Amino acid sequence: MAASALSFRRLQILVLCCCSIITMVMALQASATDMSCAGVKTAMAPCVAFLKKGSPLPSASSRCCAGVKQLSSAASSGRDARQAICRCIEASAATINPLPQAVSQLPAACAIAFPYSFSLTQDCSKLQ
Repeated sequence: MAASALSFRRLQILVLCCCSIITMVMALQASATDMSCAGVKTAMAPCVAFLKKGSPLPSASSRCCAGVKQLSSAASSGRDARQAICRCIEASAATINPLPQAVSQLPAACAIAFPYSFSLTQDCSKLQ
């Protein structure tokens, strides 16, 4: 009987560990795809100087490009994410007044293939 109880206890611990791991993975996926407007602003904050002046070009290893990569990853998760990120970029652009050519150059400067064109004239509602 003692061996049976011990095996059952081990099984319970194993199931609990598996559930914990699954929960952590799901939380990580949600954080990668469900980006808030505050998250978009935080990701883009290191790019503001480039976006306003058009120079110097950010290097692929810069904090700016790390933010663009984070946005690209989130935007790749689906239409809703793309539209939400687009709307946040649009709203942020109204406050920082970036150069249109700097906005469109940013993904290429960071060597990142963004899932849609970066533009101040993008109609966010039409992104698929």
